[in-house]
Amino acid sequence: MARKFIPDSDRGFAQMARNFSDGISGSPERYFLSQGDAEIISRAVTEFRHRLALATWPRTRTTQAIREKDAARSRAERIVRKYGALIRANTEIDSTAKMSVEMREQPRRARRRACPQQGPYLRYVRSEGGAHVIEFREQFGTRSRAKPRGAARLELFIEMIEPGRPIPRLPGERPWYLRSFTSSPMRVEFPLPDGPRMIVYWARWADATGEVGPWSDRCDARVEGWSAAAADSRSGETAMRAA
Repeated sequence: MARKFIPDSDRGFAQMARNFSDGISGSPERYFLSQGDAEIISRAVTEFRHRLALATWPRTRTTQAIREKDAARSRAERIVRKYGALIRANTEIDSTAKMSVEMREQPRRARRRACPQQGPYLRYVRSEGGAHVIEFREQFGTRSRAKPRGAARLELFIEMIEPGRPIPRLPGERPWYLRSFTSSPMRVEFPLPDGPRMIVYWARWADATGEVGPWSDRCDARVEGWSAAAADSRSGETAMRAA
């Protein structure tokens, strides 16, 4: 965690405020401040350090001394915060100068991770009780089964191709979206076709805002629907015998 500009403890603030005051007093123009500004800071910090010493020493530590120390800290803290904000906001003061008076550069806002621009890698594993088990990985690199940076989920699309028909390399203009997955391997429950069909999958990464990446290569599963075709055939034979 980043260190706080104003420490919580009195001793910590006393040390930080002295460094702040000494750095500015040495060359106030480096911080676009005047000698008068430096004196205001110095007087407030010196007063607080004096009151802190009185409130700390056993012989002078009284309820009144503690109240005066707290009031002096409050004044010094307001002044240090005021000038600290001016220094932090001034882009013409270099980072080295800021660091010498206990200032730290504000962390830049993290950029949103872009949706991955490489399609995922899909691999058909097996058929399992009316479902397909499919594995997804990164296309390149280590091919980790973890989602790549920027990807919130994998969107899976399906197509069912009649045997003998050419299988397209990419999905059509209106691809059949099945569902999204966040972990691999996936257990994919596909719609049962009414006849033999080659089940084919494509996928793409999607980020948390809905942006999507390019398509994966095609993943061929296997021909499904033979049972439905056999049932239709038996029904036809029965009807012919009845006739």
